[in-house]
Amino acid sequence: WSIEAQAKYKTILGMVGDIVVLSERYYNGCLLRRNDYMVCRSSRLIAYYNGLNKGGTFYTVRKSSQSGLNIVNLYNSV
Repeated sequence: WSIEAQAKYKTILGMVGDIVVLSERYYNGCLLRRNDYMVCRSSRLIAYYNGLNKGGTFYTVRKSSQSGLNIVNLYNSV
């Protein structure tokens, strides 16, 4: 990450009430596990999803739909 991105990240962390660390390091599939964690603890999903059947957003929208979450897709509202 650039110095600017690191500073922004630290600023954001300073403003949150709780931090959950699912892994101390990157591994193949860790972003999908992060999305699973968020879906399991959510009551709805707000997404910007273009409808393509690939990628992390597709995975998360599909998982949210299977979990019965209300999904708001901002893609068509722009």
